[in-house]
Amino acid sequence: MEKWRYAWRNGFAPQFSSLQLESLRHALAEDDKSLIQGAITRPSYGREASADCASGCLVAHAFMPGTVRDVMIQFQEACYIARAALHATGSINDLLHWFDQEPRLAVRANLLVEVDAELLRREYAQLQATTFAAPEAREALREALRSVAHAGATA
Repeated sequence: MEKWRYAWRNGFAPQFSSLQLESLRHALAEDDKSLIQGAITRPSYGREASADCASGCLVAHAFMPGTVRDVMIQFQEACYIARAALHATGSINDLLHWFDQEPRLAVRANLLVEVDAELLRREYAQLQATTFAAPEAREALREALRSVAHAGATA
């Protein structure tokens, strides 16, 4: 598994709500210009944030409208939590550098697969926890997870 995926799956994705992930999913799918690369956020410190990196987009969603300062503080907290979750087995820098340095189209396509997979995992876990879930619904979701995992492996 690529290092950035490991950092995403085990450090970043688990700490964000499904609503935050849906917001990032929308930004990725629509090529939202407020999703930026090469910086955490903009404009200048203290003003309302108008654009964010993927991690900034996730933290900003919960605090909108938020200033750049708000987003930066939340970003630092998200990084701290991710570092703690990854221990010595991964680095958040792998994800951050990948996001900033890869071509935008590749970043959008690959991260969209990862966001979809995380949302499906959560849906599957919720369905598993429901004792009355129909077996065919669980199987359909399991198949969707397999296809997303295959798409991530070939992307």
